[in-house]
Amino acid sequence: NVEKEYASIPRRGYKKNAQGSEIITKHDILISSRLNACRVLEFPPGISTGDTGGFDVKLNNSVFNELRAHSHNCCVRKKSKHNNK
Repeated sequence: NVEKEYASIPRRGYKKNAQGSEIITKHDILISSRLNACRVLEFPPGISTGDTGGFDVKLNNSVFNELRAHSHNCCVRKKSKHNNK
């Protein structure tokens, strides 16, 4: 659903809503926060993100970027710990 909404925005980066009075960009807060919440579910299996499928979750960009950096650091630590043994 969120991916369809994001994909409906043309390549130029914006579209007008049905009434034509409002412009929706690919940087819209609602669209990007919902897309970030969907991307969190695609983190590696070792990172427990919880079940967010039942309700509408929104993550702003700064929170998503911190979670992504933390998951990357955890994966790097696991790999280096495994290689040292």
